[in-house]
Order: sequence, then structure tokens, then C-alpha cells
Amino acid sequence: QEITGRCVLHDIFNEVLVLDKFQGEAGICHMYDYGVDEENYYIVMKRYKCSLRQWRLSDNQPLHAQLPLYLHIFKMVLRLVCYLHSHSVTHCDLKCDNILLEYEESASKGKGQQRAEDTTSPFAVVLADFGESLIQNPAQDQDQTAEAPRDQAVAMHSGFTARGRGTECIRSPEMLAAFKKDGDRRKRGQPLKTDVWSLGCLLYELLTTEFLFLETSYMKFWNRVCAPAVPALGEEHRAKLGQCQLLLDLLDFILVK
Repeated sequence: QEITGRCVLHDIFNEVLVLDKFQGEAGICHMYDYGVDEENYYIVMKRYKCSLRQWRLSDNQPLHAQLPLYLHIFKMVLRLVCYLHSHSVTHCDLKCDNILLEYEESASKGKGQQRAEDTTSPFAVVLADFGESLIQNPAQDQDQTAEAPRDQAVAMHSGFTARGRGTECIRSPEMLAAFKKDGDRRKRGQPLKTDVWSLGCLLYELLTTEFLFLETSYMKFWNRVCAPAVPALGEEHRAKLGQCQLLLDLLDFILVK
């Protein structure tokens, strides 16, 4: 792709904007420098040992033996995503490939202090890849929320987008439905809850190493994500979780259509 391409420029701008916004914060990928010349762009970032997906694929222990650790890792990711949301940023591409692992002692330090003291994980998690992210501007949503009660209006300040964002198989029902051909897609928007859906997908990936909604048929994929009558977790997915009711209830709670 040409560096002057609209999508390329948009992703670069988003990446730099978010990394600069959270410069020095614990739990956010650290950017040292960025720039552009006539043919290339560059973003200089800290090097991390591996991604969460790489670590998970190398972990061959049974699910029941590692479940406390997996849930603790997921809790760390949740804290960071909550922090992003509190600063009006939606990641839009939450998956294990975009979670990096920090093994240094300095991982728990930083002006954000997002990582609580933890004794069960040998590493801290770091959010990365903000090229698909959405930075909300509540003022842009004022016309959509002017008649809502104040508490509801605050909750509805969730941003809008005119294009699909993130890896397709982890897109939320709201993201997919926004691009049907009925009405103004810009006003359908992608609220912060699109990250909640992706977190459910990430949890399943962390537990099983597989993408929950990866399908060879787009129609089957769309039905599983958007059709209310089709359960998000099929019997084969429940079996891979060992029919653990705790995990099934948690995922059912997160993956609401």
C-alpha cells in the first residue's frame, strides 16, 4: 500500500495519537519516536518479549491447571481496557496478538500505575496496536443525546465511525450491523461496548487458543454474531471449555447480542 493511501494514513495517525496520549503510562505500548519521509513512515516503540498469543500457544498445560492464571491475565487486560474507556478511547481490535507481555520489574511503574501488585503472573500485560482505535469526542454526539437524561447521555457518548474497524472475526454485532444498507451508518455508531464483545472473544482465545467466531462462511459468521436466535457458544465451544459453568456463565454475560 502507498503511504499516501487514506487507510494507511488514518491508521498511522491513530496509532501515534493514542500512543502519544498515553505516553509513559504503565500498560500501554511505549513509543519512543515517530516520523515520515518521502516513501516511508516509522514508529519507534519499545521491544517486548512476545505477545499474549505467542505465550499462550507455547503453554501446553491443561486448561484446569492454568485457569487461575488465565483469569488473572484477563483481569489485568480488563483493567487496562477500563482505563482506555475512562479516557474516551475504544481499542476496536482486542485480541491476544495485540496484547504484549512485559517481564521487567519496571512494568509495574509508570505515572498511570494501572497494574496492581500481582503475585500470580510472571509478567504484566501491555496494550498495543491502536491503528483501529476510536477516540471519542462527546461534543460530536451532542445531537444524539440532547434529549436523554444526563446519566444516560454520558453513557451514550460512545463515538461514531463510518468504516468497519478491527479484525473481522472479533467484530461486535453493533459493528457489523452498522454497515447494513438501511439508514445512515454514521449515526448508528460503534459504542464502547464493541470492546466488551471483543473482550469475550479474547477470553475464549486465551482459554482455548482459538478464535470463537472464525468461520469459512461469512453468512454463518454473521448469523452467529448478529442473529439473536443463534447462541454465541455452540456445543463444540462449550466442550472446549470443559463444560465449566463458571466460564460459560462469564462468556454468556459478556457476549450479549
